[in-house]
This record gives sequence, structure tokens and C-alpha cells, in this order.
Amino acid sequence: MLYNLEIVYLVVSLNGWAQSVMSKIKILPQNELTRRLARYEQEIEKLKAENERLKNIYNDTSDGFSFKEILALMPGNVFWKNKDGVSLGCNNNLAKFLKLNSPDDIIGKRNSDFMPEELARKLDEIDQEIMASKEGKFIEETGINANQEPAIFFSQKIPLFNKTGEVIGIVGISIDITERKKIERELKEAKEKAEASNRAKSQFLAVINHELRTPLTSILGLVNFLKKGNLSPEEEKSIVEDLDNCSQNLLNLVNDVLDFSQLEAKRYIAIITPVELKVFLLGISRILAPLAKNKNLTLKLEVDKKLPPFILTDQRLLRQILINVITNAIKYTDKGRVIIQARSIKEIGNKVTIEVVITDTGRGIPTDKINQIFEPFQQLEDPYTRQSSRSGTGLGLAIVKRLAALLNLSINVQSEVGKGTTFSLIGEFTIGNDSKAQKINSFTPKVISNIPQHKFKVLLVEDDPIVQKIHHKMLMELGATVETASSGKEALSRIKGQDILFIDIGLPDITGFQVIQKIRNELNNQHMPIIALTGYTTDKEKEIFLAAGANEVASKPINIDQIQSLLERYIKKNF
Repeated sequence: MLYNLEIVYLVVSLNGWAQSVMSKIKILPQNELTRRLARYEQEIEKLKAENERLKNIYNDTSDGFSFKEILALMPGNVFWKNKDGVSLGCNNNLAKFLKLNSPDDIIGKRNSDFMPEELARKLDEIDQEIMASKEGKFIEETGINANQEPAIFFSQKIPLFNKTGEVIGIVGISIDITERKKIERELKEAKEKAEASNRAKSQFLAVINHELRTPLTSILGLVNFLKKGNLSPEEEKSIVEDLDNCSQNLLNLVNDVLDFSQLEAKRYIAIITPVELKVFLLGISRILAPLAKNKNLTLKLEVDKKLPPFILTDQRLLRQILINVITNAIKYTDKGRVIIQARSIKEIGNKVTIEVVITDTGRGIPTDKINQIFEPFQQLEDPYTRQSSRSGTGLGLAIVKRLAALLNLSINVQSEVGKGTTFSLIGEFTIGNDSKAQKINSFTPKVISNIPQHKFKVLLVEDDPIVQKIHHKMLMELGATVETASSGKEALSRIKGQDILFIDIGLPDITGFQVIQKIRNELNNQHMPIIALTGYTTDKEKEIFLAAGANEVASKPINIDQIQSLLERYIKKNF
């Protein structure tokens, strides 16, 4: 078609040249006329040669590639159609994409020959709109990929015109951008999640600021009252109880943050042991009973008789999951009850599927907020207007979700605003036996009132003077003769005939690790029980302590009941 345009141009040029010659022939000298005729003849020959070159360029291979070959090798999907949507040609890429033997096989085909009717109809409508507008257009449209799956294409389509300016078809090129759109979508979602996370973290920081300052303010005020004196025994007792509650709140806050950070760093490891399930659940209900009683709530435990006596699980993780969920139920229930139900769903061989259901009569959770409660730093109440009895970090259920994943437990939540919420925990467990069952879960500390005083010796290594004083007093109350050391080297110099060693890991000169190793190796003392006291609570760090030679690791803060339990287990001869 291009070379036809050149012929038109040539005819017009020749016609203009003839008229020019006729108008000037009478006034031009002979020699000038001859020169001009010769020049025009040369121009005509040049135009003829150019027209012939354009006529053959489509199939010309003199430069290595023909225009046809170049078009066939173009990237993307190139195609052209008539005004009725019938294909007239395409490039190699589109032919391959459509699984055709050659580009010529597309001739006479329509969109409906390659894709579902509805999709083909939408593409035909787009082509008709572009031809009707007589203007090219960039557009994102849905088509199919090589696997006959929906795909997104970025296309540029331009109407084709004949010599009179009439639209006779359309030409286009398109590129599959499905993967790019997926990435864009993922980036957008990631951006939205990051922004939501930042907002949540900002709220979390505001909550933490409040949660830290409130009990600290109370503690400082209460301590100030004690320092001033002039208090009745009843007032002093009340202040001590308040101090204990504030301290416990602070400890719970710190534990939540530390637990979550360990889970985020994937440093939690499940340790599977036999657990006596009924005793285990009974212990949890007893721990939480005072919390429910303080709110005049009924806390009830119902255990299915079909449950096996022992199951294999990580009792520490399972305990934390259940305590968090039950505590949450109590927190958001102002009247009524909280019921804990444990039942066997099915038992096959040595496997049992158990469901633990916690039902409350609390305020309930809006349906559209149920997924939100498991996100970190999220709380349904405004941190500035919520009730003080519902204080917290917003990490409890986020921790539950991650711990449940470690034990392969599924969590289901059903709730109705104003009527209550039901949490269901379902998991498959291996049935165990009592040969290696841990009895710690059923241990109830008892105050030792008849211990012969000063019948066992303790070496206490602690560099913090206040913590040293507290632990020293606790040990004295339990009947120990206590020697203290504030550094590792001082501790090594004082080891002589003690029955047990309590040692802080973080010391000012050498670490508690090194002290323990020197005791076991250089002093060749393999028999003295060593309890490592530390604020480092991850499983990995505990493994390091035990590998150094410690008998057990106790996390700070430690109370007198926990110390009593350790003494009972490691120096039984004196109890």
C-alpha cells in the first residue's frame, strides 16, 4: 500500500511539471529549456526507482532481513484485523502463543476461536470502540494466556485507514502483564499492611506507655506511703497487697512482650512430654479461679471421661495458650460465667483428637473484628477509653495464635455481640503413659513451717544488691545458711561445702557460664546442684546454661514458692 502512495505522488508531480513547462515554454531560451528538461527527466528516473524499491521492500532480503521477517520477529503479540474483527495476520510470538503452526494460520480467525465467548465479546467491543473513535488507545484488557487461563494484557491499538480516510481495520500490540499486576497488587497489599502495622505499633506504644506508667506510678506512690510510716497494720497490709498486684501486672506485661519477641524470632521450640491431662486442666482452672472470683464470675471445668489419662504435648506451650484464652474470657466478661470444656472427638490407634472449648457470657466480638483480635498490637477498645480491668498489651491472642501453630492446633471463634464468645482449640495428640509424665503441672507449693533452721548451706551469687537482699531473705526464711558473692571470682573463692548454688548469669567480671564451667571442670565439683538465675528465657539460651553444667535454669523474677520447690528437689535429705 505504501508504494501506491508514491505512485500518486509521482503522477501529481509530473502533472505539475507539465503545466509549469507549458506556461513557460514561450518565454524560456532554448538552452535553458533543454537543461530543465534534462533535470526533470533525472528526477522522474529517481522517483521510478524509489517506487520500485518501496514496491519490493516487503519481501526484499538484500539487507539481511525483509520487512516481513522483522514484523514476524517483533516482541509482544502483534496482530491486525479488518473492521469486522477477522484476523488478517500476526507475528511469530502471537502465533506461538496461540499454538498455531505459522502466523498465516490466524488469517480468517476471530477472538471467539481462541477464548470463551463472553471474553471474546468484550475484546471485540473494545476494538469496535477504538475504530469508532478513529484514535489509537493504550488499554489494559483481560485475555487468556498460553495455558488458557485468564491473563491481563497491556495493549496499544490503532485504527487502520484507507486512502480516503475510511477505517478499514485495527492493528495492535499487546504484552502479558499478569505477573507485573500481581507484583503491583502484592506491593500495594504489603504497603497497606505496613501502614496498618505502623498504626498498630503506634497504638501499641501508647498502650505500653500507659501500662508501664500506671503500675509504676502506683508502686512509687505506695512505697512513698510506706517510707513516711504512721500506718496502721491494716493499711500496711493493704499497701503490700497493692504493691504485689502492681508488680504482677508489670511482670505480665514484660512476659507478653518477651514471649512475642521470641515467637517473632522463631526461637520457641516445642518440647514434647507426657502430660496428665485432667490434672493439667484442673491446675489451670485453680490458677485462674481467684481472677474469676474477684469479678464474681463462675469458672467451671468440664472434662470428658473418654479423654485418655495422658497425652504427649508441650505442657508449657499448651498451658500458656489456655491461660491466655481463659484470662481473656474473664477479662471481657462482667457477669455470668466462663466454662472450660475438654472432650475427645475421635480416637484411632494411639492418636486422639481433642477439643478444648472456652465459652464466656461477655460482651462479644463484632463479626468483622474476629480476625483482627489475632493480629499483634491490636485491641478492639480505644486505649484512651477502655476500662482499667481490660488493660493489656494487645499481644495475648497474637501469642496464642503463634503458639497454637507450634502445636498444630486450629483455633475457631464464634461470637455474638452482647451474648458472649466461644473459643475452640482442636488438635491431634499422641496418647502417652505415666512412665515419663511430668508432675510439675500438679505441684502446689506448701509453706515449710518445720524446717530445722540452718541445716543446709547455700551460696548465692548475685551482683544486684537489692535482688541479692531479696533472694537472701527468701532463702533464710526457708531455713538456709546463706553466703553471698557479688562477682564470679568471689564466688569461686567461696565454694566450700555448700549444698546448692544459686548463680546469676550476668556478672560484672566473668559470666555465670564461666563460673559453672570452672566449678565442673577445674574444681572437679560434679555433685553440687547449680541453679542458674537469669532474665534470658529463650530455649536456646537455656540449652547453653545446661550445657555449661547447670542442673536447672530459673527465670527471674523468682518467688519463694519456686525457690522452695527447687530446694525440695535438689537437697531432699534436709527436707
